[in-house]
Amino acid sequence: MASRLRKKATGWGARIRFGENLGRDEWITVDLPHDQEPQAKDRLGRLQAMAKRLSELGKHAEARPLLEEAGATRAERGFRAVEAMVEALSPETTARKKAVTFRAVVQDLCDGT
Repeated sequence: MASRLRKKATGWGARIRFGENLGRDEWITVDLPHDQEPQAKDRLGRLQAMAKRLSELGKHAEARPLLEEAGATRAERGFRAVEAMVEALSPETTARKKAVTFRAVVQDLCDGT
C-alpha cells in the first residue's frame, strides 16, 4: 500500500511502510491541525523517506520510535532535528577524492592513462 494521509479527530494520520524491507504498513500520527494539509502531505513524504533510509541501514528497531517522534512534533525545527538524527545514523556516503598531484598527472600522461 502506498503512503497516504487520513484525517483523524486530533489531526492527521500518515500510513507509511517501515521496518525490514519496508514490510510493515502502519499508521503514524502527524501532529498537525486539519487546516495544515499541505504541510501534512510534505511530512508524509519526508516520513516515508526516513523510513526507507532506516530500512536501507538495517535500523529496523529504531524506525518506529523515530518516526513516531517525528510525527509527534508540531514544529518544523523539531521535525528537521529528527531527520538529522536519521541521517546521523548512516555512514559517510560521499567518498573523499584522493588529492591529485602534478607528478601524478604527468605520470598518467606519460603512461597514456
